[in-house]
Amino acid sequence: MSKTTKKFYSSLALAAIAAMPIAAMAEPVSAQTTLTKGQFLSMFLESVNIKPDLSGKSTFQDVSSKTALWGYVHKSLELGLATPDNKTRFGVSDAVSAAFATSVAAKYYHMDLAGQPPLTWAAKQGLIASSTGNLTLAEGKQFIAKLKAFASSIASIPGSWTLSSTKRKEFSSALANYDNALYSQTTCVETDRLQIQIAPKWRSDASLVSALQSEANQYERYTSTYDVGTANGQSAAIAQSTLVEGEQGSNSAKSDGTWTYVNYHDDVYFNDGSGGWSKQSNFGWMAPESVQIPVFTTGALQDVKYQKGVGEDVFTGQLKSQVAADYYAPFIQGFLSTALNTSTVSQSLVHQIGEQVVASVTLHISLQNGNPVLTAEDVRTLMRLPKSVISRLGGNGASAKRVSEVIQSMDVVMSAHATIAYQNIPLVLPSGLSIPGWPNSAGNGTGNSTSSSGNSTTNSTGNGVSGTGTGNSTATNAIGTSTANGTSPSGGQPENVSGISNSAS
Repeated sequence: MSKTTKKFYSSLALAAIAAMPIAAMAEPVSAQTTLTKGQFLSMFLESVNIKPDLSGKSTFQDVSSKTALWGYVHKSLELGLATPDNKTRFGVSDAVSAAFATSVAAKYYHMDLAGQPPLTWAAKQGLIASSTGNLTLAEGKQFIAKLKAFASSIASIPGSWTLSSTKRKEFSSALANYDNALYSQTTCVETDRLQIQIAPKWRSDASLVSALQSEANQYERYTSTYDVGTANGQSAAIAQSTLVEGEQGSNSAKSDGTWTYVNYHDDVYFNDGSGGWSKQSNFGWMAPESVQIPVFTTGALQDVKYQKGVGEDVFTGQLKSQVAADYYAPFIQGFLSTALNTSTVSQSLVHQIGEQVVASVTLHISLQNGNPVLTAEDVRTLMRLPKSVISRLGGNGASAKRVSEVIQSMDVVMSAHATIAYQNIPLVLPSGLSIPGWPNSAGNGTGNSTSSSGNSTTNSTGNGVSGTGTGNSTATNAIGTSTANGTSPSGGQPENVSGISNSAS
């Protein structure tokens, strides 16, 4: 072959390579070839099953709209994963640093890394071989593969990027140990209050602020016990809940009832303190959540982070939105029924409020006989009420309009603290209840009633803590009295009116 012919074919080869899609260039001569920006973005998007976007026209001289590479560049720009070098050059041939690769990953997954740079986080998790210099093609592929495996490992606790593999195992094991414990005793105190923010125009009205503060100081405190054990070789549980209403800063409080539940052979026996026992057959297992004890375990949390406590490990996460909406739906239903004085509550409104519930959960885990054990859990929940509900608290017409003007926002804030022990303590039936097959049961009766009572377990408890205190006259009387008096603004009043304490105790 002549030199001229060789030069001709060589030119053809270079032209063909330049026009090739990036996917076709995935395997260069050496795996140690420096990874380029175009290659990495293409590989990354393919790894997360994001299709390239070939629409539009490239304004960059280094990437043609006619190539497959443009589709990946265009999609990366749409997702905010990368920026061009300048207006006319994207930089598809730029070398890729570990910092750039980890930054792309953090942006795509919307990672909350607790202030860590993505590069520092990736190095701690062992996702990159070196945090300095540029990546080779092999290192880029390895990073993407490890990242994909890491994302899969936290699928049950999404967003928990900062947990190490050791802490993920400890966290999941502690929750599984609680779920599977043959014996446990849970004690929980939950307090519910209103948090009210006054519109700027009214913040200097001392009389109004005082009246609303009095409303916000009202609380409901729900003290519950939940004991798990066995009876005649069968799993069983006994729960009791007492509701107390009071006012912060006051020593007086009023009991609003006690509810007792016994779960045995998938049946639930229920007593609300007003009469005998009723029975709901085929209920299934009565988890703590069934009786409004917010102990959330396997599969309920996301965005979990770890910090070292004193003699324990502390994990804090957010309740998954759907879990929160489902769990708090009975409370929302009961609260609205009481606050709005209606027996008919729109389910779409319950759903609307439930979607906005934000619940932060802190789990305390310690080692007992070498096993990670959940010993305590704190839950803080904020439930924002929409303007449509706030205005209805004032009734109709001018009164409703005034309430809507005065109150900028209103939230129900719930704080709960649960402690958990694991002791083999015999379960003792409550007074007045006998269950066939239960050891030491006095007889075969079940009290005054043995009929199925529908969703009595959830609804009775939900209604019991539905906001009869926090929703009684919420803001209606306070605003009506204060604003009607025409009190002149005096200034210096707090912007937020809140009945929240730092703890549930």
